[in-house]
Amino acid sequence: MNASITRTRFPIAPDTALLCATIIVAPQLFGGAFPWTVVTIAGLCIASLGLALWVRRAATNPVVDVTFLLMGAAWLWTCLQAVPLPMGIAHGLDLGSAKSAELLRGLAWADRVPLTISYDPGSTHLQILIGISILAAFLAARLGGPAGLKPLAGATVVSAVLIGLVGFAHEAMGARVLFGVYSPRFTAFRLLAPLMNGNHLAGFSLIGAVIATGLAAREGRRQTRFVWIGASVFCAIVVAWTLSRGGIGALLFGFVLVAVWLAGNKRSGSRRAAIPGAVVGAAIAGVAAFAGLEPILRRFETQGLDKLQLAAHGFRLLDGSAWWLGVGRGAFSSAFVAHEGTLARATHPESLLVQWSTEWGIPVAITLLLVLIAALWKRFRTAEDPIIAAVCIAILALGLQNLVDFSLEIASNSLRERSGGKILPAGSSAPNSAATTTTTPAISRLKSTRF
Repeated sequence: MNASITRTRFPIAPDTALLCATIIVAPQLFGGAFPWTVVTIAGLCIASLGLALWVRRAATNPVVDVTFLLMGAAWLWTCLQAVPLPMGIAHGLDLGSAKSAELLRGLAWADRVPLTISYDPGSTHLQILIGISILAAFLAARLGGPAGLKPLAGATVVSAVLIGLVGFAHEAMGARVLFGVYSPRFTAFRLLAPLMNGNHLAGFSLIGAVIATGLAAREGRRQTRFVWIGASVFCAIVVAWTLSRGGIGALLFGFVLVAVWLAGNKRSGSRRAAIPGAVVGAAIAGVAAFAGLEPILRRFETQGLDKLQLAAHGFRLLDGSAWWLGVGRGAFSSAFVAHEGTLARATHPESLLVQWSTEWGIPVAITLLLVLIAALWKRFRTAEDPIIAAVCIAILALGLQNLVDFSLEIASNSLRERSGGKILPAGSSAPNSAATTTTTPAISRLKSTRF
């Protein structure tokens, strides 16, 4: 009797509720751009996992599969990249750190240079902490099962809408200091939000826009359905406002793919038949916002293929042993300076493929990408629930954006992606309305495997 009362009062399991809160709060912490925010986000993720283990300790949902094992292996490799090695091994592997130590020979502190695979052990340590956050959130979602699908999807959309509202509130007040405490110094922005980089904000918002369409398709009540459609349109406008070319293109791709899936879904009833029109309407709203902003058109005309050129330069880092050992997760910028000189410094190569290949090494990066893509495609191909399909499409769209942007290289975005991947446990069936009150997963990204 007490159990039924508890279920009535708390339709969302406590571990799912904490994970939802983490998804909403993490982006507001400056997107995880500072070490203290990464520590806070990691604490929330670990707490979510601890609560999930406590609440779900008797659960039989599958938790560990090839995807999780490979994510764990990538995290372990990140840890090894920051481990100091003996001089003989470092020289035998032809590490960049060993070459630097040779150049500094004779200086009083030359023997203190760590002989690691990573060009920047400090940044790699931060990536290890982010990896712990990702794995903890992934496990917490998996332990929950499929009942948390809708709450976590909803939390993702709410998070995207909230961060857009914060941005427009700053714009309306003419504020150029975020929350009145921090003035961005190293990034240009059109909309001042906790995700201060326009590409980060676009990637975050496009996930919300696409997933909101899946929630609208799943929703039975007309009023609530219009709320989700409105959220989708709002997130699409935020993406257009950022002027992110990769974000805008990925958003339109996601909308079209969702519409195609919904139109071809054999299990779609008359209620869902109207959803493709709503999705197309949201896409039109985004295009209208895009067309009404002349600076976007100018950006497409004037900026050319600079990002592709930077990505090509990034591949130059794959010399010597770096092609298979990598330069260290998070160490791209330091390695770039070491190879290209100090006249120009790129913090990221603006491409997920180049980022992972240079930092992890080609074997780890390609293996991880192939496994994640295969898992995502398998889940999308067998999806019968519109929310699951929308999550898969959102991950795919964000992945496409990250071929020319680097929105995944920030803690809050990667956390959301992990949650999306957790929401899709291997072998679990699409939850129906009844099942939604019995289990729980998370909505972080399959592909946001950022350690």
